[in-house]
Amino acid sequence: STSKPSDFATVLSTLTETEAIEFAKVMGKYVSDTPAPATATENAIDVANSGYYLIKDTTTGDKVSKSLNLLKVAGTATINAKDSTVSSKKTVSDINDSTDAAATANQKSADYDIGDDIPYVLTFTLPDNYAAFDTYPLTFIDDMCAGLTYNGDAKIWYGEVTGEGADISFTADTSAESAYSGTVYKANIADLKTSQASFTSGTITIKYSARLNSDAVVGGAGNKNDYQVEFLNNPNKSGTGDKTPGDEDKSTTPKDTNVVFTYKLVVNKTDDNGDALTGADFTLSKWIPNESGSDTYNEAKGNWTTVSIKTGSTEGSVFTFNGLDDGIYKLSETTTPKGYNSIADKIFTISATHSDTGITDLSASGGLTIDGSEATGILSTDIANNKGIQLPGTGGMGTTVFYIVGSLMIAGALVLLVVRKRMNIKEK
Repeated sequence: STSKPSDFATVLSTLTETEAIEFAKVMGKYVSDTPAPATATENAIDVANSGYYLIKDTTTGDKVSKSLNLLKVAGTATINAKDSTVSSKKTVSDINDSTDAAATANQKSADYDIGDDIPYVLTFTLPDNYAAFDTYPLTFIDDMCAGLTYNGDAKIWYGEVTGEGADISFTADTSAESAYSGTVYKANIADLKTSQASFTSGTITIKYSARLNSDAVVGGAGNKNDYQVEFLNNPNKSGTGDKTPGDEDKSTTPKDTNVVFTYKLVVNKTDDNGDALTGADFTLSKWIPNESGSDTYNEAKGNWTTVSIKTGSTEGSVFTFNGLDDGIYKLSETTTPKGYNSIADKIFTISATHSDTGITDLSASGGLTIDGSEATGILSTDIANNKGIQLPGTGGMGTTVFYIVGSLMIAGALVLLVVRKRMNIKEK
């Protein structure tokens, strides 16, 4: 124990660097104000009197990790603080499965069919002063909208992303309120220092997938989810006992939001006067190629995959195909209204562009005239059936039969004409 400031200063002068850091951590909780704060431009503190001074980082902010408390001798104390910021990011991959061989990663928005699994990537980058922490708890927070169902397949990598990655458990936090009427999921690492002792700096990466379900929003603002990380921001409170961190020693990164869009096709069945017509059935199929860029639709290069089947008994004259991605589609009339001619299959392409703020273009081209609405995500078209007799298409067996029958009738008429003339000659 000491009774004079000079004796106390003598004790401080004997402390090792490690001991000085620990002493500064303990004493830091008693410091409520700094009479001469350092500035961002000068990065220094001038003190007038001799002695020891405790320098405490009071910086605040969502991405800030504080510096260690420092014990400095009188004079000009220059602070060479390391970068104490963290960063987090969330991206989604996007693919047109009718034309693309592989997904495009690192996107803020995407579009998918209802029922598709959507791949996401989460990252968190440690602060440069990570080594100053005794412990380092982390909580990864992911808020999914009602249109997304987490598949429970999250994997985590520390540093370089190679191999399978380790399992990490995201569980639903029923006490947290979702911003998108869905579910908030959290994954906790009690202490990164303990669980990953060899990981000293760099980026943590998490990958998982979520399924676009039947509650998905069509068009509009899309299907949103966001990601943030709760982290310890104060290395002076990273231990135990008096140094146990409280809520004031934790920060949360800003939310990083992604959005996934899906679209709707509305088919209005009409007669040749444009009036509503019932009694038809439709099947909508999507082209899934075996090789990229194939535009010859045969089994050797891909297949038509049924998206949905709609019947006139339930749909009436308006057929709604909900939850479509961009891609190549085929609309087939599988039942034709009585008294009307069947229509040929219609092959068309849905195209869309988008960002995390909305759909910027939605259109279709090919065998149908389709109107698209960026605001609603709805594409609509009229399909008309005509009355009367219609010959089968050119080159089909139906026309061949007509040609044969017609030729036989003409030949028969010629034979009959010749026979009658000969009979007339004999009678004379």
